[in-house]
Parts: sequence; C-alpha cells; structure tokens
Amino acid sequence: MTAMHAPAASSPTRPRWRRRLGVALHVVGAVGGGYAWSVALVLALGSSLAAAGMPRSEAVVLASMLGFVAYMLIALWAFSTRSTLRMLLILAGSGAVLFGLHRALVA
Repeated sequence: MTAMHAPAASSPTRPRWRRRLGVALHVVGAVGGGYAWSVALVLALGSSLAAAGMPRSEAVVLASMLGFVAYMLIALWAFSTRSTLRMLLILAGSGAVLFGLHRALVA
C-alpha cells in the first residue's frame, strides 16, 4: 500500500515576508510605474502628433485618452508578470525612452 502525501501548506518554497514583498512591489510597479509610464506616453504621443501636423489641442486630447487605456493595460501586464525586477526594469527603461522622445521633439 502506498502512502499519498499532500503538499504541506505550512512549508511554502519562499518565506511569507518575501511573497508579501513581491506583491507589494508589484502593486507599486503597477500603480506608480504604470502611472509614470502612461504620463511619458502621453507626453511623447502628444508631442509626436503635434509635430506631425495635428492641431495641438486635439493631439493632447487624443494622447490623454490613449493614456488611460495604456495605464489599464500596463497595470494588467504588471500583475501578470512573474519577475518583479524585470517588470520594473521594463517600465523604467521604456518610460525613459518615451520621455527622451518627448524631450527631443519639444527641444
């Protein structure tokens, strides 16, 4: 007769504090990083559309509306990633590129 072993709920592979820290960093990345990324997107997109000939007021409104959609998608993506560090690096790197694009178009 073979004994069946159920996985022990009291012995997770990672300590509880580390799991909670990972969740907290995902929340900070999704909320704070997603907000910063969407702001950089709105700045870059508004500047790009205005430089392409669209009236500035319409470019800002369109970029702002797309920024809300982008913020929601970034938040969903941030919670679906397994690696917190990778998520934070992607948000910071692509946000810096978007902000640099905005600065290049405004200057």
